[in-house]
Amino acid sequence: MNAIIFGSGPSRTLIDKVPAHIFTVSCNLSYPNANLIFARDEPILEKVLKEKTPGFEDQLVFTTFREYEKYSDTSRVILLDEDKLFSYNQGLSTGTLAIATMLNFGFKKIYLCGFTFEKPGGSLQKLLQVIGKSSFSKLYCIGGELLLLEPPVPNFITKEVFYNGYR
Repeated sequence: MNAIIFGSGPSRTLIDKVPAHIFTVSCNLSYPNANLIFARDEPILEKVLKEKTPGFEDQLVFTTFREYEKYSDTSRVILLDEDKLFSYNQGLSTGTLAIATMLNFGFKKIYLCGFTFEKPGGSLQKLLQVIGKSSFSKLYCIGGELLLLEPPVPNFITKEVFYNGYR
């Protein structure tokens, strides 16, 4: 099975309709009605769990330990214990946590929409430290800009390539 993870970057608007057989993941409030949400910031968790933001009312929410303690009274919150899952976990973004976790779930291809890897180092370097080089072959960044980055990098594809693969 394949998955698509939506981040908050500008390319997230490239994909408006996801084929039914792809598992959808939203980082924070990036994609309504996703199968699963990853959130680690209190304002986002408030909107998802307390305010019942439209499109985010029923999904399970993965969050980290500190936030889990505060919101565990709802049946929708699942603890993502990054200390036990990942050897490098300092300062990981919601997107990096989502990508690493979905890889651990065994998805064959993971499409990334709304992710940018513009700067050498940064989120790309943290992702490499968490998932390792071999997992990059399973990542497909839709519409991101391919800059002169040192390998390993995700596979960069257009929205047309994404949609043509599912017709």
